Amino acid sequence: TSYDPKSDLMVIPLHQSCVMMRAEPMEKKLGVGGNAGSQLLFEMPGTDGNLGKLAAYNTRTMKPVWSFQQKAPFLTSVLTTGGGVGFVGDYDRRVRAFETATGKTLWRTRLPTGAQGHIISYAIDGKQYIAVESGLGGGSPVGKPATLLPEVRRPNNGHGIFVFALPEN
Repeated sequence: TSYDPKSDLMVIPLHQSCVMMRAEPMEKKLGVGGNAGSQLLFEMPGTDGNLGKLAAYNTRTMKPVWSFQQKAPFLTSVLTTGGGVGFVGDYDRRVRAFETATGKTLWRTRLPTGAQGHIISYAIDGKQYIAVESGLGGGSPVGKPATLLPEVRRPNNGHGIFVFALPEN
């Protein structure tokens, strides 16, 4: 979630799914980890297969201002900038820049592996940059969305940090 003080909006990446978790017996051994359960992921009713939703809410009323849905769930935090631009990344390897006040997509690209983690912004000599983590693991629901999104093809390896320079204006 990110707050944009210029538009007084809170922008939230939502994962529209339900998970059924079941504990299973596990032998306890010193120094051995494991998975003592199973998970089944289901599409949230009424979403028409759209696991990802990005929504903006007025912070005073908590009423929705804009939203859009997509098949792939979002796996990054949202970053909003002082210039009224937000950034978010998803399971389908896409990073999107959007206008915070309206949700309109301004730019997008596709990375070699899933965009996930925290998007950051920094400046060097007055030039602003956006950095995005890409890879597997780190809480990524790899394998789970694949059951609902068989058309999304993600590589099984690869990690990186991608840095984009913002235009001068």
